[in-house]
Amino acid sequence: MVQTATSIRTCLARSLAALVLLCPHALLADPVAAPPPNALILFGAHWCAPCTGELRDLGTIFVRLGLLTGDPKPQLVLAWIDRPVAPSTVARALATAHDPPRVVIAAPAAASAWAEAQMADAHGLPFAAMTDRTGTICAVRAGAVQAATIADLWANCHRQPE
Repeated sequence: MVQTATSIRTCLARSLAALVLLCPHALLADPVAAPPPNALILFGAHWCAPCTGELRDLGTIFVRLGLLTGDPKPQLVLAWIDRPVAPSTVARALATAHDPPRVVIAAPAAASAWAEAQMADAHGLPFAAMTDRTGTICAVRAGAVQAATIADLWANCHRQPE
């Protein structure tokens, strides 16, 4: 089957439109940007089995993030170092989530730079980090994210002054 450049462009445009409709909450992060403020960053890679397991549990992570208090609400950043997480994966998780947080899919260059800066505290993939109101990474945890981990990370970054 031979396709012309016009038909290929049409197909790509339709695919992109479907992707936006499927996953309106997912955004691509600027490859050189700093981590966003008030964010849970999940670091991983497609070749990492625990990382892909964590992706399947995004619904639970969304629920847990929704229970956290703060202004603004925390957002979820998927920072995979080999290639971006497919927005369709995020869309499947969002399908059952009520009022999910904003999801940012980091470019691999950004994810790699952020991960390299934190790797001494994490010792491998997967790991999670939380940013404070300024976008500074203020807490890091090695291993896949658990519900208690999210609450712990948030508490470490958002302590009220005494």
